[in-house]
Amino acid sequence: MSRESRHYRKEEPKSKFVQAVVIGAVVGGCLSLLDKSTRHSVKASTKQWYERINYLAKNPDRVIDQVRQATTQMRTTVTKVSDEVAHLVDTVEELSHIPSEVSQMIEETKEAFVAERKKAGLSEQQVK
Repeated sequence: MSRESRHYRKEEPKSKFVQAVVIGAVVGGCLSLLDKSTRHSVKASTKQWYERINYLAKNPDRVIDQVRQATTQMRTTVTKVSDEVAHLVDTVEELSHIPSEVSQMIEETKEAFVAERKKAGLSEQQVK
């Protein structure tokens, strides 16, 4: 037996499995149609799909316009969201600098007080 014939035999059960699954699905679908309410539901949904496809076939320009409008609206929304995200990033970046600026101001204030104390000739114990 050649390698090709062995390889073919290995794939054969897979194709039978898929075939059996498809047959089982078809049989199950047919059995479910024995129920009257299921038949009516399938009939109604099939009719809706037929009407939708028929509408699309008869009005391709409207469908194309709707797709263009949806695309334009999506682009606009993406642009707005991108702008808002960029603004938020800028704000967060600005806010991240505030702690260093505040600590710098505190350090400068502390240095100014220390300098004033030295000028006045006060020690730390006399201030407390």
